[in-house]
Amino acid sequence: MIKKEILKSGDIILMKSDSRLSRIIRKKSDSEFSHAILYMGGSSYIDSDGPGVQAHNIQRLIFDNEDDIIVLRLINSNQIDILNKIELFARQKIGTAYSLNEAIQVLENGTSLEPKEVNRQFCTRFVTQAYHSAGVDIVKNFNYPTPNDILNSKFLSEVKGVVRKASEREIKYAQSDSPLETQIEIHNSIFAEARKISNQDIQTFDQLHELIINHPEYDNEITEFLRNSGYLYMMENDFEKNPWHYDPEAFIEYYRSEKIMLKVINELSAIDKRINLALIETINDTEKELEKYNREFLKEHLSLYKKLKSYSDMRLDTINAVFKRITKL
Repeated sequence: MIKKEILKSGDIILMKSDSRLSRIIRKKSDSEFSHAILYMGGSSYIDSDGPGVQAHNIQRLIFDNEDDIIVLRLINSNQIDILNKIELFARQKIGTAYSLNEAIQVLENGTSLEPKEVNRQFCTRFVTQAYHSAGVDIVKNFNYPTPNDILNSKFLSEVKGVVRKASEREIKYAQSDSPLETQIEIHNSIFAEARKISNQDIQTFDQLHELIINHPEYDNEITEFLRNSGYLYMMENDFEKNPWHYDPEAFIEYYRSEKIMLKVINELSAIDKRINLALIETINDTEKELEKYNREFLKEHLSLYKKLKSYSDMRLDTINAVFKRITKL
């Protein structure tokens, strides 16, 4: 499995497997690898495959062989502004449907520069368009790149020593049911309902937000579906299933090793501080927007953002308390 402590936000991971589909993709595109994903930090990665653009946990990725993956990093990767733009693009695209037809254009050596289906993604396009959004074209044709185009990019360098042997416990966890699958189902059900109600090609929350602002007649019906979907209560599941994120005693019992705890604290602290700042900005923006547009959709999201901030505050309080205890500050 991948040593996630070596990864940085914005890293590109190319992979392959012995599956029939992977072999076909590699043969048809004349590539060494068949799939591309974008690492977001905090064990999270985003990619585009069958369920569309979705976030997943890097700890659920396991491989048969060391050469089944390669990690590529932007040369001069400390450019925070570029990485922030890449992450923003990636998160805004969550929910976008996968297009087999567009992916086939790559397999058939399509040379078109403009995508035929603009509101669709596939794995390599998603990655290269994310970099393009930050002003970095890592490949010549960022709409129809092959895995080898990314692999051979002069803007990227290989990160060495990124894999290790997985323990039995890690393999069991990787193969267990993921709560993110429920999140994916909820997201896709919301977009499907929005498309049904509006007869518009709604693929992301940004597009859904724009729809509600411009078409108040859809507000109540879509918001009611949102309330009943479970979308507004997903964080409660994390609170119940991962109590060590929110309680110092449970945190210490779960990780036990002080060395591991310090590593986890360092990673989570940076992530939650960034989440906190983003949520504060989002809350302020939503409050201003709600003053201008009286929408139930905005009211529910304002309440959700405030709840997410409270959970983020609890996580920060937990890791700060543990840090003080193990360092005896």
